[in-house]
Amino acid sequence: MYKFNVIKALIGCLMVSVLNADYAGDVYSHAGYKGEKLAINTDISYGEKHLNALYKQISSVKVRSGYKIIGYKNDCNNKLNSQYKVFMNTNFNVGDVFNDKIQCIEARRINSDIAWMNVLSDSFKISELSLPGTHSSATWNRDYAQIKTQNKNIEEQLKNGIRFFDIGLRNTDKFGRDSEDDFFLYDKGLSLGSYKNLVMKPIERFLKENPSELIFMSIRDEGNGLNIDKLDKQFLSQNPFYGNKVKVNNPIGHLRGKIILVNGFDDNLGKSIGIHFNDTKIQDDYELPCEYGQFCMNFLSANYDSSGILEDLKYVDPDKYIKENAKRENENLKNYLRGSRPIGSVYILDFYDDEPSLVTMIINKNYRKSVYDHLQYRIPAMENGLQNDFYSSIETKNVVVKLHEHGRLNGYNVLVNGNIENFENIAFNDKLSSFDFEVIDKNKPWFIHLFEHSNYRGKVTKLYGQNNNDEIKYWSGSDKSLLTIYQHSNYEGRYKSFESVGVVNLVSEDFNDEISSLKIAKGYRVKAWYHFNENNNNCNANGKAQLGEADVTFSTSAMDYESKEYGWSLGTENDQFSCLEIIDESVSDKSLLTIYEHSGWEGRYKSFGSVGVINLVSEDFNDEISSLKIAKGYRVKGWYHFNERNNNCNANTNGNELGHADVMFNSSADTADYESNDMKIIFGIKENQWVGSYRNDQLSCLEIIFDR
Repeated sequence: MYKFNVIKALIGCLMVSVLNADYAGDVYSHAGYKGEKLAINTDISYGEKHLNALYKQISSVKVRSGYKIIGYKNDCNNKLNSQYKVFMNTNFNVGDVFNDKIQCIEARRINSDIAWMNVLSDSFKISELSLPGTHSSATWNRDYAQIKTQNKNIEEQLKNGIRFFDIGLRNTDKFGRDSEDDFFLYDKGLSLGSYKNLVMKPIERFLKENPSELIFMSIRDEGNGLNIDKLDKQFLSQNPFYGNKVKVNNPIGHLRGKIILVNGFDDNLGKSIGIHFNDTKIQDDYELPCEYGQFCMNFLSANYDSSGILEDLKYVDPDKYIKENAKRENENLKNYLRGSRPIGSVYILDFYDDEPSLVTMIINKNYRKSVYDHLQYRIPAMENGLQNDFYSSIETKNVVVKLHEHGRLNGYNVLVNGNIENFENIAFNDKLSSFDFEVIDKNKPWFIHLFEHSNYRGKVTKLYGQNNNDEIKYWSGSDKSLLTIYQHSNYEGRYKSFESVGVVNLVSEDFNDEISSLKIAKGYRVKAWYHFNENNNNCNANGKAQLGEADVTFSTSAMDYESKEYGWSLGTENDQFSCLEIIDESVSDKSLLTIYEHSGWEGRYKSFGSVGVINLVSEDFNDEISSLKIAKGYRVKGWYHFNERNNNCNANTNGNELGHADVMFNSSADTADYESNDMKIIFGIKENQWVGSYRNDQLSCLEIIFDR
């Protein structure tokens, strides 16, 4: 028994290790995607054992759209100290530096909320970009009211979608000390720390992990004579700064993974780097026109109250003045963005995180003119189960979706490439009236799930298809699915959902030996049995006595994740299952009696964990039992139909209180001595030499008794 439990525990650990694993691409032993090949899944570290013959032999990588594969020069146990390279959304020959040197491989989904430029076409021009930026970007670490305009550090700003940084520098720190390889952050004379450590290192790390992104940085002199030659030598001429001149009509493709300097130093540098101030339009009023081909930088400074309403507060409570003014400016910008379609601008914000939907709204302006300008499928009205002004969250796979506020694809719109758990974050709650969408990988299945409530709850409407040419299918229901089974791995292909606990006969469900992946709701587990005798398709035999011990158990009780459901893509178990049982993990395994709606222990069921009388009317199971299981060491008395007007189980057809039982199930008999701890009975059959024929759908009262 100890050995068996250890094996079960090991299986459980293996299940956890492949949780949510997803195919991300392939690695090859030769250049040009030739030679030995290995498929790479997410959430698994491929070291020497997994790579096998490809260990230190990888020469080319193919990456599936929406994923990135990371190659490390060190082994997986030492990857944090390793050189690494990110391969993303395209095909690569590894090149000299990493060729035949990769010891560890990992893969991940691209987080479209972080790497939002990933969906933009390489031909997208700089002047067409709508960029969220921060004013006095490095002031997060000082609580001095006169200068603080940000709450988040540079790493957090990057992850929140910020792509423009306003940086002030001096040659020396607050004690007047110089540094050979660094500068010092300042704002309005207050020292803020190391430029290299607090700004450049987080940006370098971010661009290395998200090479689709492009950063803009304005550097201003906060002292008397910034050492431009040193700045150029230590930073501007080094990666990841882009070392050549950039024009505002340049496409972004060859600039990805770089920092573009917004440059006022050309006269001192003796060369042209980045975008010169003369090629930009700097203004404090975002409502002023920004013509096509201009790079407009709009400063929404919280230090200036254009309305004059808060002016008195400026001297009484400067901290409150700045925050209240930032709130007013950011709210006004939100209203402006909702009602207009600006060509492209940088919006340089204070305290942007106090308005979480603002950055998303700025980013979404990029999608008005891109590869997603004219989407393939148009849903101009909410039909086929779709409801107008109803939805609050969305899940998608292999699609980009443009949500529209009004019917016929009109009004304010937001482009979605991934999941959004709360439409409040994009100023779209209960406002969806039409949408259009595009399938990304034309040969792969796709879906769109629209939910009534935030966090993917409430009524759900699903649109899905097998590929780009497949007819759109619709399904509407609840979010109460406990188990969803899929025909193919990675939750693709034909699928079916189940909303109640109990045994599932996959022959009856037309899914026998076809499951390749599955999802289970949090708080439930699923037992599974391999091929059974299909001539006896009531899931009561699979070559063992009765169903016996499950071949595989998928349990969510140990999964401490935020997601409401957990998924497995099956390996050796692929296309093997014939019977499943969905179990509520809150119900003890020590139940004494379990009753089932159908024969073969299938359908709706209910468990009881203590001795005593059970009123099946009160339990909503009157005249419905067709099979049951009894724990070894107990017996159960049963009474057929009784007077339902007197539903306290004290009268049956004989009228003598409960009287003599109509049937007795005794688990202590020799016939109950099976591998399982349960005695199992199917009604209507002389099962396992039991005397008599038990009446299907007849019982109204039961009594569980300890069998002495």
